[in-house]
Amino acid sequence: MNSNSGKKILYIGTFELPDRNAAALRVLGNAKALRESGNQVIFAGISKEGNEDNIIQTQNEVQGFQAYYRRSPDTLKEWLFFIDDIRQYIQLIEHVKSIDMVVFYNFFSIAILKIKRYCKKNNILCTADLTEWYSAKNRKFPVNIMRGIDNEIRMKIIQKHLDGLIVISKYLYDYYKDCKNVIQVPPLVDIDEAKWNKSERNTKEKLFLAYVGIPGMKDKFDVLIEALIHVKREVRLDVVGITYEEFICICPQYSGKNIKKYQIFFHGKLSHKQALEFVKKADYNVFFREVNRVSMAGFPTKFVESISSGIPVITNKTSNLKDYLNNENGILIEDVTEEAVKEVIENIPNTMPVQKDMFSYKKYTELFSRWLSKIELT
Repeated sequence: MNSNSGKKILYIGTFELPDRNAAALRVLGNAKALRESGNQVIFAGISKEGNEDNIIQTQNEVQGFQAYYRRSPDTLKEWLFFIDDIRQYIQLIEHVKSIDMVVFYNFFSIAILKIKRYCKKNNILCTADLTEWYSAKNRKFPVNIMRGIDNEIRMKIIQKHLDGLIVISKYLYDYYKDCKNVIQVPPLVDIDEAKWNKSERNTKEKLFLAYVGIPGMKDKFDVLIEALIHVKREVRLDVVGITYEEFICICPQYSGKNIKKYQIFFHGKLSHKQALEFVKKADYNVFFREVNRVSMAGFPTKFVESISSGIPVITNKTSNLKDYLNNENGILIEDVTEEAVKEVIENIPNTMPVQKDMFSYKKYTELFSRWLSKIELT
């Protein structure tokens, strides 16, 4: 195994580089911190254009990193094959040569165990990057049963016996703190990327709000809508992620109401870059989530993206967001009710100080260096 100053690390997961999902943004942020501290990171993600016969043929480059892809599964049968067959990863490890460490990003139990067995024989460290504690309740049968069992085995047993863990929240850190080599790292960004540059901001008296996401999945959206309907202040809300028709399917109680009358506009699903533009033109990015294991174990990427864009956030107390909201960066609402949200919107100023570089990957390079120096092959 190489010294800490030059480990070769393989990041494995179902992320779609460069920015097709939140997972891709997470692993890129961590990889840049690892690269900054003197290591080489190689990705093994998924893509619709991936090759299930020969992963080596998919080699690409993403922001200076070597990247390879398995084909993204569509059917249940394809998923069952995907989580059981590790031949592509072994092929990749043997192709790139001298891998020192594998990082599993929210990966599958069976695959982790199989790859770990191979790695132990070949003197390769096995670690994991944990960003969520999934719930299977919104999945269809039999996927909900399978995913639920896999999730519990992975979170409660398998990952506790790896060589090290990167966890995204205090909730997960507290759960795994007695395991070997655990560090807490929020989502990280490259603050020097042009996409974080501020757009032309609103200078009028009207308050501009943005919401990016899919209501009904994690967010309490109807409370925000109800508050805006009754607020006296002039406010505009731009919603990115769903159309008006999709909104009515999720919240049928608003069917027949003239939502545009309340300056609420739906823009449908947009690219990551287009969605960021709506956030950067707002005075505040706003979202509220149910308080449960999923929201406490995770860390909202939209919070990080908003702060990194220089835009404060209005949200509620989930994950460990309270650690980042202290008379700057936004407003934390304790109890999400129509009245509480309405009161905040009525009284917040149009501008608020934001610590834009709070989630810069450069602030975490030393933490990653210390983490790598402590990990020993067992």
